[in-house]
Amino acid sequence: MAAGDAQKAWYPEMLLEIKEQWSRGTSWDDVIRLCERMTILRKELAVAKSIKPPMIKCPKCGTRERSGYPKISVRSLFFALQKINVITDDEFKQIERDWKKHQRENSLDAYGRKKS
Repeated sequence: MAAGDAQKAWYPEMLLEIKEQWSRGTSWDDVIRLCERMTILRKELAVAKSIKPPMIKCPKCGTRERSGYPKISVRSLFFALQKINVITDDEFKQIERDWKKHQRENSLDAYGRKKS
């Protein structure tokens, strides 16, 4: 396994899919579903490539175990879109502001789920 693969958030296959799926007019519900789809795809790709999640150490007892595969947040999706030049820096800033407003108005967490 290449160094850093266990921590890799975006595989090339994922970047290709978000490039194909993204549209500036995409609804927030569709953005959230795309993040959920990317979370599933990342796990599938990691498993297919025999990449295990990183090890973590319990702060209480000191035992080491594998963490789960982290979820893709909405903001992470925006950064990926910017990285592959699907959105400009100015579009990134506007989308991020719009997302924060939508998040506040609807009491959503970073992944688009209702806060409890």
